[in-house]
Amino acid sequence: MNPIIESFFIPDTSQKVVLPNGKCRLYYLGEDGEKRTKEALSQATLAPVPLATVFAYINEFLNYIVDFPIAAEKSGDIILEGKKEDVIGHGIWIKNEYQWKPQSNKPPYLSNDPKYEAIQKYFNFSFQKDIVWIKFTKDGYVGVVCDSSDINHSYSNTSGKLIRSINQEWDTKNLFVFPITGAMTKYKKRKQIETGIGQYLISKSVPIIDFYSHNNF
Repeated sequence: MNPIIESFFIPDTSQKVVLPNGKCRLYYLGEDGEKRTKEALSQATLAPVPLATVFAYINEFLNYIVDFPIAAEKSGDIILEGKKEDVIGHGIWIKNEYQWKPQSNKPPYLSNDPKYEAIQKYFNFSFQKDIVWIKFTKDGYVGVVCDSSDINHSYSNTSGKLIRSINQEWDTKNLFVFPITGAMTKYKKRKQIETGIGQYLISKSVPIIDFYSHNNF
């Protein structure tokens, strides 16, 4: 793995809260010391980066942590609910609109959504939750960088509330999914890769409305 990217795996701890049991979380919206809403407003003053450029940046980052880089070019199609989606480099650019079923809230946290099964089979990785996904606003902003098999376009969670705070809506027809394959976990864990992708996009001046959510402590 290229050592030049090690710094991107270091989380931003400015919104870190340490709990009495030693576990950590981010400040909740409106909680004392929280600046996630202010940062969302600040990010929204910047110009969004074209989606194709964002995809290329993520692919570029993932190429640093695999032994055999892959060009950010279309290499095939994956069928989700009978619809073709483009496989480009390390990921999928989903352009059709789907309803995503939530994953179980109990171990092993599997989903009964066949789309995750199709992605898992196509990319040959071990667990359905081993993905990082990126969703966008209708104005083209990166809304949030997430991981696990819980894709959604909700407005009731933190990222949805932040999107509402800047008077934006989710773009339900553009979604990036990057499976975390064995070639990647050879060097880093999924949560580290989620952090790395978010930090790498920030280093490339890509605005992210839910600016802190990808940080894992």
